[in-house]
Amino acid sequence: MLTIDAEPQVNIMGFELEEKIKKLRNSNVAISVFGPEELKNKWRKLVIRDSLADIIKGKDSEEKQVNAIHNRLKEWCVILFSDGKLDEAFDKTFYEPVR
Repeated sequence: MLTIDAEPQVNIMGFELEEKIKKLRNSNVAISVFGPEELKNKWRKLVIRDSLADIIKGKDSEEKQVNAIHNRLKEWCVILFSDGKLDEAFDKTFYEPVR
């Protein structure tokens, strides 16, 4: 599971998120995106879940299982963050230049 939490004022809607969600859903994961009006936890923005059993299936050693989990998380992060668009949601809220 991968969760993205941020200050309540951060809104990740937009930022080409729909395209990224489509790519993630193609890999058969469960995704929950929370907008400001539907938050139970005002900090939670995005949750991606996949079956651990499916991720480590056929991996016969702890090292292979850990690598499979790492690779899955990395795959999700590349989809979400590689183009820098989603980062903008956080930068616009948090970034204050050092002077």
